[in-house]
Amino acid sequence: MSSCKGKTLAKPAGNSCDRRPPQSKENTLADWVEEYLKDYGNCYQKEAKWWGDKTLDWDRALERAWLSQCPNGKMHPHQCNVGYAKLAEGLKVAQSDNIQADYFQTFEQLFNWVKSVTGPICRLGKMTTYDVSLRLGMWLDLYPTVVYLHRGTAEGAKKFNVKGETAPLSAFPPEIQKLEPIHAENFLCIYKDCL
Repeated sequence: MSSCKGKTLAKPAGNSCDRRPPQSKENTLADWVEEYLKDYGNCYQKEAKWWGDKTLDWDRALERAWLSQCPNGKMHPHQCNVGYAKLAEGLKVAQSDNIQADYFQTFEQLFNWVKSVTGPICRLGKMTTYDVSLRLGMWLDLYPTVVYLHRGTAEGAKKFNVKGETAPLSAFPPEIQKLEPIHAENFLCIYKDCL
C-alpha cells in the first residue's frame, strides 16, 4: 500500500512498467516526477528486451505483441479483460494486411495502422491500440513523439486541462516536460489519482 494526498492506494498485481502505484507521501508534482524517474526510469529498457527482441522475425513479433504474451507466458494485465479470442482476431486481421516492418517510418504511422485494425473489432479499444503499437514500436525502434491519451492517461491529463487523443509535451507543466512522451504517458496513468 502507498498513499498520495492522503489517499491509500492498493498495489495492483503484476510486474509491468505501469502497474505499481506511487510509493511516497510527497505531494508536489516535482516530487512525483522524481519518484517516477527513480522507480521507472529504465522500465522501458527492460520491456524492450522482451517486446523488441531482435531474434524474432516480424511475424513472431506481431504475434507476441498482438497476443500480449509476457515473458512468464501470461497475458499482459492490460488485455486480460479483452481476452485471447479478440486479440487473436486482431492478429489475424493484422497478418492479412501483409504489411511488412519496413513500411513503418514513424511511430505515428505504426499507431495509425494498428488503430485501423483494432477499430472495427469490438473490445479492442484505445489501450490495446496503444499497447500493441508500443510493443511493435520497440521491435522497430520507433517511439512516440507525443503523449497518447487513453484510459488512465487521459484521466491524468484532464487534471491539467489536456484533452484529445494525443498531446505534445508542451501542453503539460515543466515538471512533466522533463519526461519523454512514453514516460509522460506512463506517469499520467500511474499518478492520475495523486495529481
